Amino acid sequence: MFNICVVDSDGDSRKEICERIDEYFADFDVEYRTELIDCRSLTVTEICCECGYDLAILDISDAAYRKGLLEYSQLLRKWHRETKVIFISDKIYCVLDTFDYDPDYFIFKPQTESRIINAMDHLFNFKTNKESSSLTIGIKSARHIIMKNSILYMEHYRHNTRIVCEDKEIVCHEKISTLLEKLDSRQFVRCHCSFGVNLRHVRTFSRTQIVLSNGDVIPCSRSNQKTVRAALRDIHEVII
Repeated sequence: MFNICVVDSDGDSRKEICERIDEYFADFDVEYRTELIDCRSLTVTEICCECGYDLAILDISDAAYRKGLLEYSQLLRKWHRETKVIFISDKIYCVLDTFDYDPDYFIFKPQTESRIINAMDHLFNFKTNKESSSLTIGIKSARHIIMKNSILYMEHYRHNTRIVCEDKEIVCHEKISTLLEKLDSRQFVRCHCSFGVNLRHVRTFSRTQIVLSNGDVIPCSRSNQKTVRAALRDIHEVII
């Protein structure tokens, strides 16, 4: 169960954030609970901390409540060390006020609709994608849902990563190493400094290259040969 609190003095703003949260979790089989809190009612903060939130979204736009909400974020983490904190403000300079409070994400309020899903994807993918058959990739305001088994390989491409699937290609900003952390290490391995491969799509393997199920040929570096060979033996589906 994911516990989330949204603290904001603006009821419409709280509702909008709640809708974005619902949109994010619509693709995942995850139980979650969102508590909407008016920051003007935060007088006995200890009571609000007892449930242990996984995520706190705090709107610090109002100067009258800003310091209290910044301190509230520390209290939340004192009760639940794993709490992730997103600060939101309609004043971009407020990001300077958050530095001493170690936020996980800051969103300029006019960009909330497009940024909140990316922020949650950044913070929570490691919890959902490990057990999911799909991988969610955030690109600007869009999300791409990729079936993990359809991925053939990932390639470092012009300071980005190109994900080559059976039916499409996607270019994203995430590093190959970050993507591999979200995938099963028994199936996805690094075969080269610029390539990660899905072993289930490997058809032949030599000292210098790998041939995939679609005919593409990718390199295999000498330093990664042992790792790839051992993993392929476990998969039992290719010619070594």
